[in-house]
Amino acid sequence: MANNRRSGAVGVRADFLSLLSDVKERIQTVQTRAMLAVNSELVRLYWDIGRIIDNRQRSEGWGAGVIPRLSKALKNELPELKGFSERNIKLMLAFHREYPDPNAIVQPAVAQLPGGLFWAVPWAHHVIIIQKVKDLSSRRRGGMKPAELRILLQAGESRTLEFKESLPASLARDLVAMANAKGGQILLGVRDDGSVVGVRDANALRARVQDIARNCDPPVAVKVEPVGAVLVVQVRESDAKPVQCSEGLLLAAGGGDAEAHARGDPRLLPRRGRDTLRHLALRALPVPSRFRPR
Repeated sequence: MANNRRSGAVGVRADFLSLLSDVKERIQTVQTRAMLAVNSELVRLYWDIGRIIDNRQRSEGWGAGVIPRLSKALKNELPELKGFSERNIKLMLAFHREYPDPNAIVQPAVAQLPGGLFWAVPWAHHVIIIQKVKDLSSRRRGGMKPAELRILLQAGESRTLEFKESLPASLARDLVAMANAKGGQILLGVRDDGSVVGVRDANALRARVQDIARNCDPPVAVKVEPVGAVLVVQVRESDAKPVQCSEGLLLAAGGGDAEAHARGDPRLLPRRGRDTLRHLALRALPVPSRFRPR
């Protein structure tokens, strides 16, 4: 009897530890996403304050003396407010002047992240880049950095970001759907939960991805690069929509119907279920002859 009670207690403890682990993991995931969201809003705020000051200086002819005056006034009006020292406000102004159009500096992978990876980069990192990398073109060069990949993994899947453990049979459909929408990224070697399993023979896998992209009609523009153990496939929005593959025309689900109509793009379907890619093969549409079965 006592043995039964002990074994039952062990089973309860194991079940409880499993429950605790699941709940803790969920809390930590949400905490990470909340932290990224807060950081993104803060960086947007700093850029926007720089924009406001720059516009006023241009239109009103104000000099640099307005910045210490503004910093002092903010401390008086909002004494609990932090981060608005004279030095930091000068950095906000420099931040906007360095990046008057943030989309012009970020890579496609950065721009496609919900909220924008440019904004998700911590403020202190932006300051270091501004101060130490004077040549703007140097900031454009190079591929995705490991820190940027980590942010993508933490952000989770979305309409423009897909995780795949290995090369999926549906890759052509994924590429076409993204190209017909706003582009996106596919991370190969990543589980659905964002954990990295890695890929084998990245060079051979890259060649296969590029071959699949070329066989779409018109070809899908992709950039394929290894970042650590992950193979990152960056898919550009097509300039020649609609793009098709052997299964027909495929569209990515998600909001944007009004914008799609205004631009003459294929209609974007209402979102259903998870905020990830959904596909619809419109088999009534013509398929290029080279894709037709013989």
